[in-house]
Amino acid sequence: MKKRAFIIICMLLLIAFSSVSVLAATSNAGRVRDDAGLLSSSQLSELESKLQKASSKGNMDVIVITKNSVPDTYDAFGSSAAEKYADDLYDNGGYSADGIMLLVCKDSRDYAISTAGRAIEVFNDSELGDIADKVTSYLRNDDWSGAFMKFADAVASAKDFKFGMWAAIAAGVGALVGAIRSGSLKSQLKSVYKQDEARDYIKQGSFVLNKKYDIPTYVTIERTRIERSSNETTTHTSSAGVEHGGTSGKF
Repeated sequence: MKKRAFIIICMLLLIAFSSVSVLAATSNAGRVRDDAGLLSSSQLSELESKLQKASSKGNMDVIVITKNSVPDTYDAFGSSAAEKYADDLYDNGGYSADGIMLLVCKDSRDYAISTAGRAIEVFNDSELGDIADKVTSYLRNDDWSGAFMKFADAVASAKDFKFGMWAAIAAGVGALVGAIRSGSLKSQLKSVYKQDEARDYIKQGSFVLNKKYDIPTYVTIERTRIERSSNETTTHTSSAGVEHGGTSGKF
């Protein structure tokens, strides 16, 4: 019996920790697309490594893309053109459902940060504003490498960035503990046998009704609007119909 219980526990542990791997939300796509040619080969290599570490830490894609300008086809979106362009680049880039991306357009002096999936919850509007402030201070001086490194550092240091990994571990441990507890309780039910009808489970004369209540069928509910706090996250929809968060502007 003990040997069987040990085998079951080992199997449950394997399932629990494999669930952490299943929840891994990073893709195999490159972390840097320097289409504007802003970085040297050594800077590219260093940034790729830093973004890879940030992606692994947060269990989501952390991406940097550079372009010369926002395409004219996005002019109809006005001040949101860079934001829309960034969303579409993320959706069409082969990245995972969870991630955050920085787009920088050298000639048009546009920047945009796009979040997807769990990153929308991790990076609210206030946090995105803080990251944008840190990044644009470098962009204004054309310090491209400094801006991208600062972006990677700011993302990796976000308060709830590692929530997904710990949630997966907690879920696995919770499932394991629940399974062990359920098995223990089940083993104690040696005196209970399957019956054909529900009334067979009731001991004769054991049911005594000593209280009764009137429960109303209908109730009136009043709703009061709750103002959003500074921790709100504004979302929008990309051309592909995917929900994104983010921010954008000029530098």
